[in-house]
Amino acid sequence: MKVAVVTVIKNEASDLPAWLAWYHTIGVDTIILFDDESDDHTYNIARAASQCQDIRLLRTDAKLRSRTDRQSAAFREALALFGAKFNWMGFLDGDEYLHLRQDLSIKSFLARYPGANGLGFSWCSYGNNGHVLKPRIPPFEAFTRHTAPWSYHNVIKSFVRPGKVGPQWLDTHRFDVEAPYIDAAGHHLDWTEHGCVAKPPDWSQAKVMQFTGRSIEHLIDRLHRRPDLRLLSQEDLGGFGTNEIEDLSPLDKLSPIYRQILRIDREVLKAFVNRCRQAAFAFRREARERRSLPRLFAPLAQRLLSVIGTAPTAAAPIVSPAADFHWIVSAFGTVLCADGITGELLHATPDTIKLAGCHPVFAMRPLAEADIVFLISSRSEIPLRIVRPVDPAIRVDFLREHRIGDILSYQAVSVAGDESARFSLRHPRTGRFITAWPPMVDDPEGIGRVFVTREVAMDWERFSLAKVHGLLGALPQPEIVAELASLPPKVLTSEGLFAWVSRGTPPSPAVFAALLTFLPYRDQLNFMKAAPDAALPDWMHYH
Repeated sequence: MKVAVVTVIKNEASDLPAWLAWYHTIGVDTIILFDDESDDHTYNIARAASQCQDIRLLRTDAKLRSRTDRQSAAFREALALFGAKFNWMGFLDGDEYLHLRQDLSIKSFLARYPGANGLGFSWCSYGNNGHVLKPRIPPFEAFTRHTAPWSYHNVIKSFVRPGKVGPQWLDTHRFDVEAPYIDAAGHHLDWTEHGCVAKPPDWSQAKVMQFTGRSIEHLIDRLHRRPDLRLLSQEDLGGFGTNEIEDLSPLDKLSPIYRQILRIDREVLKAFVNRCRQAAFAFRREARERRSLPRLFAPLAQRLLSVIGTAPTAAAPIVSPAADFHWIVSAFGTVLCADGITGELLHATPDTIKLAGCHPVFAMRPLAEADIVFLISSRSEIPLRIVRPVDPAIRVDFLREHRIGDILSYQAVSVAGDESARFSLRHPRTGRFITAWPPMVDDPEGIGRVFVTREVAMDWERFSLAKVHGLLGALPQPEIVAELASLPPKVLTSEGLFAWVSRGTPPSPAVFAALLTFLPYRDQLNFMKAAPDAALPDWMHYH
């Protein structure tokens, strides 16, 4: 069985990697994606993601003025171009996520109904969960509350067998296919008005999670794109009345989804680095030509000089004597580690780490003069991440460490007057400190959680380094260790980082992300101006 999903999206750069990762995780083979004249980095992110996922990237017909007409034309084009290659094709929007209650994959779900030619999945609309700004986490993690079932308005989105689609075009929800055309529970669909059926929604087997409103910032962006939605009621601003029921079951997919997001982010970062290198090459070429044609090329040189300050020059790599790696020991004498499935940062004793299926996290300080500690995972396939405390009273998004990857970088803040060389780890953006919560007394494994929440560093925020020995049987990723050990000394300026990126071997996405996110805000903006048409993962941006 081959399954494809077709979508038309516009300006979904912030949530596109999570959307692509979601459908990859539930077993969709191919994404057929039509970009609808996006003016953010949606197209560039999709193009980068196509290096690690099967994505057929097209554009909508700009000659059609209506969004509905462009979407209808795109769906018909997808059927004509790709219909013969797939057993099933689903037609969904970029804010819609098909959630299967019991099945791990869409293929096992579709296999339940071998005689069906069309399957309709009911909408389930989610609210804003109190978010004003766009969260830097996937929608299905940030927005967990949805509406009660609508008895009067059951909107359907469809998966169809392409070979059974007739010549008549109905709409983007309902297709001209031979019966049986059924819902997720196997019942016949009794269509009423545009895209709706008479029967109330049944979400027991599957549903389409629809994140139309999301945060207030998302909503405002949507209004700019949709002039027909300019008039809003108080109910609209409150989240469309869709914060009634909480459903945390989609979070069961977080671990494989984050692994796929990391793959996509790596490709996005590779494309950004390549674009920076092209900009540096163009600058050097312009500099050479400027010697003979000064008046013609002076404006071009001045433009790039205003971005990076001076011409990039290669600095000789200097290996710091402090570039070896260590364990990070908490105030409880436990060692930082990562969950072997989720990648969540934890702390436990060495014996517990092995028994619990975790793997150790290592620290490197190659730029000792900059007081940076790089936390390195020993498992390249599992991204490091720090989750938010499970506390309904803590709803502020900036308490969340949004970065994911093989490396997390923090500022090491020494403890004044402490002769034991202890230090705290401060987030480079929020200024919050990593805190190691004590292991719960009722936790038989004795594992403690790690968060980034504290404004002031006290005992739970103190760490020290310990020499690595063979007890845990794991080492940090050697390529990352070698790359960090050879960092140029002036890499933590926009000019120095640009010089390092643009000469010699390109940096790995992990190291590049760890350095770029550590630059001061103004320096980061200066660096990114060198490649204004290149995308970055959303979690690397400042609010």
